[in-house]
Order: sequence, then structure tokens, then C-alpha cells
Amino acid sequence: MSYVRVPLHTVTLQSDLVSGDVKFLLTIMCAATRFPEALPLRKITSQTIVKALLKFFTTFGLPKVVQTDQGSNFTSKLFNQVSKMLGIKHEMSSPYHPESQGALERFHQSLKKLVFGHSVRGPMKVLKEMFQSEQAPVSKHVFDF
Repeated sequence: MSYVRVPLHTVTLQSDLVSGDVKFLLTIMCAATRFPEALPLRKITSQTIVKALLKFFTTFGLPKVVQTDQGSNFTSKLFNQVSKMLGIKHEMSSPYHPESQGALERFHQSLKKLVFGHSVRGPMKVLKEMFQSEQAPVSKHVFDF
């Protein structure tokens, strides 16, 4: 089975909630089936990411396109050489635009809720909590939360 498009991303785990040497996750998702995978990593250098991807690809097959952000571990010479050797087209999303990997970002929220037991608290949730509280809102800036 060959995947058509596979978004990739790395997630940093909070050090106080993680035991052992694993500090990062490499998240992979098939864009067609929405099949997610999270691979634990000790570091996120290009070499460790390429090793993890090769192991994943030997199990599930090679994709035609890999979509990543513009992190240095994905823009490195090693990552590009391996992509070319395997015949994988490498597409990079726009900087500061996580919506281009929307399904994978949604998986990150579910993963964090599952692993850490709490949901991601964004600005809309903060405003909702302020309006629903019985106390008069204290004059605060959104970035103070």
C-alpha cells in the first residue's frame, strides 16, 4: 500500500509530565485515510527523524508526497537527499500557518488530551470562561493567561 500524501510534524513533550528519555514525538498522518502515528524520539535531529521515517516506511510503504513545516530538521540536506533517493516529493507548508496541516494539528490536540489529561486552552476558551464566571472580569490581556 502506498500513501499519496503524508503530513509530518514534531511535538515537544512537557518535561515534568514525561518519564524516561523520550522528549519528542514525530507525528505522521495519511491524508487520505487520516491514519495517525506518533513515534517517540529522544531528539529531533534530521538523522533521528530520517531513521524513524525509514522504519515507518518499511512497515507501511512509501508515500508519494511528504508535507512538513519549515523546521530545520525537515529542510536539512540529509532529509532532502533521502527524500530524493526514495522518490518522495517534499512539500513545505507556509510558515506560521498550521491550518495547512489541519487534520494533523487536530490529532495533536487529541493526543495531548489523551496523554496529559487536559485539553488545549486557546483564546476563545479563555474568553468563554471569563464570560461564564460569576466574578466581574479583571482587566487582563489575552496573553496573560
